[in-house]
Order: sequence, then C-alpha cells, then structure tokens
Amino acid sequence: MFEQNLSREGLSQEALMERDRLAALGEFTAMIVHEARNPLTTIELGLKHAKKILKSDTDLQRIALALSESQRLNQLLNELLDYAKPKPLNLSMTNVDAFLQTMLMQIQDLPEAVDRSIHYVNEAPAVEVMADINKLKQVFLNLFRNALEAIAAQESVNCLVKHSMPDGCVCISIRNAGKPIPSELLPHLGIPFYSTKPNGTGLGLAISKQIIITHGGSLKILSLAKETVVRIYLPIVDQCNIFYEHCNYPD
Repeated sequence: MFEQNLSREGLSQEALMERDRLAALGEFTAMIVHEARNPLTTIELGLKHAKKILKSDTDLQRIALALSESQRLNQLLNELLDYAKPKPLNLSMTNVDAFLQTMLMQIQDLPEAVDRSIHYVNEAPAVEVMADINKLKQVFLNLFRNALEAIAAQESVNCLVKHSMPDGCVCISIRNAGKPIPSELLPHLGIPFYSTKPNGTGLGLAISKQIIITHGGSLKILSLAKETVVRIYLPIVDQCNIFYEHCNYPD
C-alpha cells in the first residue's frame, strides 16, 4: 500500500535529493539538540536548587522567569527535532468522525477555548483514513488552538468534514472569523521560523504541514475577507492506492 507507492523507484530525482537533504539536516539537527540539552538540563537543575535556597520575592521572581525561559527553549528544541527528524508513522485504520469528536472534547478544556466554541458538522461520518493518531492529534491541536486564538470571546470556530470528490479524499475545514491574513504573507505560512504571532516560531504550522504530507495529504490556508480557512485533505482508506499517483487537491 503506502510503502509500495512511496518506494525509491517511484520518486523523482528531485524528490530523492530533497529526501536525502532532509535526512542530512535531521542528523545535524539531532546532534545540535542533543548537545544543547545537556547544558540546558544542568542550568535547570541549578535554577531549581537556587529556588529552594533563595527567599526574597525579587530573587524568586527572577528564578521563575529563568525557569520559564529554559522550558520555552526546551520546547523549541523539541519542535526543531520534530521538524528536522520526524519519527516514522505508526499507521492504523482511523474513523475521522470518532477522532475529531474525541479531539473536540479535549480542546474544550484548553485555556484558548474559554468563552469560545467550536461548531462541528460532519457530512461524511463513515469515512476512514490510515493515520498515526498521535501525529494527527498534534496537528489538530495546533490548528484548533490557532483558530481559537484568532477569534474574540463569544465567537465560534467552524469545523466541516466532507468528501473531496473525485479525489478520493476527505476534506476537513477549520474556519475562523478572526483578522484576515494579508495575501502576501500566505505563501510563507508553514515555513519554519516564519510566524504572524509576535513570539511565534512558525514551527507548529510547519510540523503540522509536514505530518499531513507524510500521510499522503495536503494542508492549505486561505484568508478571505471575513474568515481564514485551513483545509486538510487526507486520502480515504479505500482510495489509498490510487491517491498517491492521481490525487490532485483543489486550491
């Protein structure tokens, strides 16, 4: 199935070169992350020890800030490793509706979901895909968080699932009525370290896009006058063999 369609013989020379380049980048990044984590762990241990000894409010505030920044750096290292050296997929048959229903229950407890809601409509409840559940959770957690952050209190994010015919794919759309993204910025979204957020790294979206591509799918972002739409296309399980050779995604 997937392995047959993604064999080395089936890849173009350009795709092979890109895969080899990413493999080399992954090895280099893994080495850098490993080397950075060792001193970072030592720094965090030192800060935690100092926190037990220091008593003044000013000192404790500084320690708390330093620990917060070290945790942020550790998260960045994790994201770098996820992007540059992704782990192999652990695929299983997944009902899209059941997966999203579970995701939506978890998302309700997020800070970003306070005073906000998600309106969910599934026009293809029986659709199944071959997916790595944990990887897809990572994708949709990131996308729903972004959508919820973009809207004001009492507003809703809309999620629609439907067949994408004749592609043999399922299309999952996540829409928010937040501030539109300028058209000139759209082509850059999904590039590492490019973000429209003041403190964003862009890695969350880059990793999400990469995960969907490794599932044989596509992630597209459209920003219209009154809403921003993220569309995720995934091959329906009984169309997987056809998908890799013939599926063309609409814009």
